[in-house]
Amino acid sequence: MLFDVDYLKATAERAVKTFFQVFGSALGASAVGIVNMPWGDALSIALGATVLSIVTSLGSAKAGSSYGPSMAGETTRPKVVEVVKAAVKKPAAKKPAAK
Repeated sequence: MLFDVDYLKATAERAVKTFFQVFGSALGASAVGIVNMPWGDALSIALGATVLSIVTSLGSAKAGSSYGPSMAGETTRPKVVEVVKAAVKKPAAKKPAAK
């Protein structure tokens, strides 16, 4: 399902990462003099990038080779590994030592 908890968690994680990456980059560029940008403008750009991140995650649902907010193969459904019990052999009975 598109809106299950794991999918929404992965989408939210991507959005939060995008926000802080863009906001930090904008403030950092302003701090070193590359651009002259007040923090309010940096916040606006970061929020816009966050919205685009969410839209991209929703748009890439079920696209690609796996289920998740990524087209590169990330999945929110772990692979199920079947565990098979192996037959257990009883240890051989010890023979009494010859005297």
